[in-house]
Amino acid sequence: PLVFRHQHFLSMAHYHTGDWEACAHWGLRSREANPRYTSNLRTTLAALAALGRIPEARQLAQEVMAIEPRFRVGSFMANYSNADRAKGEA
Repeated sequence: PLVFRHQHFLSMAHYHTGDWEACAHWGLRSREANPRYTSNLRTTLAALAALGRIPEARQLAQEVMAIEPRFRVGSFMANYSNADRAKGEA
């Protein structure tokens, strides 16, 4: 029942190596298994945007906001463990 998490972890690994295609692939698979897992939706939409697949990325952004209407990137980045504090980047 938690296969969506393993798929998301694969997606994140590919995101961090810059393989947007593989990230999007595994992220979309994870979404099929659990469409409300917002950590996955955020990672996947970032990969889709990097690939220029903007309509798909917007759809996922709308899904995130429907589930987490108070989500804000700035607040998220302030607590993101991989953020480069010196540069203010992830």
